[in-house]
Order: sequence, then structure tokens, then C-alpha cells
Amino acid sequence: MLTKMGHKNFTLLSKLMDLHSASHKMHAQNIANVNTPNYRRGEFKFEKALRNAMEGGTASHYKSVRGWVDHPDNTPVRNNGNNVDIDMEMVSLQENASFYEIYTQIYQKRSNLVKAAIKMGGV
Repeated sequence: MLTKMGHKNFTLLSKLMDLHSASHKMHAQNIANVNTPNYRRGEFKFEKALRNAMEGGTASHYKSVRGWVDHPDNTPVRNNGNNVDIDMEMVSLQENASFYEIYTQIYQKRSNLVKAAIKMGGV
């Protein structure tokens, strides 16, 4: 029954929210450590794993997506050994929050459609 209602779409949306939540935590950690000596910023990566899962196209592919923390050297290191660029982190945090909000709204709308269909006896 759920397959007919888009189970894999709910699984994908749920996974996207989980991944963006983990990314949000990484940005928050970087911001919290902006002045910590020798702190190296982290990036939560999941795009490649997500792309691979989407090629598979099933709920089980989506469930298997895992992210990982990378510590790239793409920002300058300050005198205290810290490489967090607060402006870059704030922009990335906001962008990530926007994606999370979009996925949350889509999930809610799809849930409401399913609830309405059940209530009307259409499922």
C-alpha cells in the first residue's frame, strides 16, 4: 500500500532531512569553535552517496545513504592554527537550513495528502 503512495519518496525526504540535520550540526560545531586554537573545520559530505542512491532509485537505496566528515584545507589557516571562516560558515549554515525547511515542507504536504486520502476512503 505504501508503495502506491510513494513510500520511496517519503524515505528519500526523511533521509534528506537527516543528512541536512547532520550537516547543520557540523556547521554549528565549526561556528562554536571559530576561535579555538588549532581547530580544523569539518564538512559533512553526502552528495556523492546520495547521487549513487538516486541512481538505484529504491527506498532501500535511500536508506543506505551515509554521510561522512571531511576536513578540507580550502580555507586559510589563521595565526592560531584555526581555519574556520565565520562568513563562509554562516552562509553555508543558512543555505543548509533552507534546504532542510524545503524538505520539511514537502514531507508535510505529502503526509497531509496521504492523510486526506485515507480519511476520504480513497486508499
